[in-house]
Amino acid sequence: MKKKILLIFGGTLVASVLALGAVYAWNSNGSDVGKPASTPEAGHVKYHVRGNSMSPTIKDGDWLMAKLEASGVKRGDVIILHYPKDTSKIYCRRVAAVGGDRVVMKYFSNVKLTTVYTPADPEGISYPQGAVPNGNAYGQYEMTVGAGALYVIGDNAVPGGSYDSDEWGTLPVTDVAGIVDHRVEPSPRTF
Repeated sequence: MKKKILLIFGGTLVASVLALGAVYAWNSNGSDVGKPASTPEAGHVKYHVRGNSMSPTIKDGDWLMAKLEASGVKRGDVIILHYPKDTSKIYCRRVAAVGGDRVVMKYFSNVKLTTVYTPADPEGISYPQGAVPNGNAYGQYEMTVGAGALYVIGDNAVPGGSYDSDEWGTLPVTDVAGIVDHRVEPSPRTF
């Protein structure tokens, strides 16, 4: 009986966190960067950030410079992407995994912990790095990223803080609009 109650409670918490992610996306009009703005820098466009899905790395109000050439996307890159379920919506996220990588995502009360296992890192790399989860995981799933796909996450790993692959699955590489090169405002910074 106790196990059944814990399963129901855990399932309810996972559903609540997923609902928070959906509310976050709806409140931000499903997009956390504005339409691209032209720039004199050849092969680049500027994007204005709206929301905190990439906090603390990138904050609401920042202006980012992104390279339009999106080939060669790799783990760790910050990218501008078209949301695969509605490509009119534009997000900024970090590439956590590429085709062939295994991903394990766990919800804790204080953090979404995404661990990526690669041939080069069989012990796994956890995002956000340095996060210390509280208590036991109340929700978990695992997947292997398919060829031609990416697994993207926001740096804001508070449950409900980012709407990303943890909620909607992988991103086709063809939906990458650009690779973020650097922040131009409020103060320049490279990634």
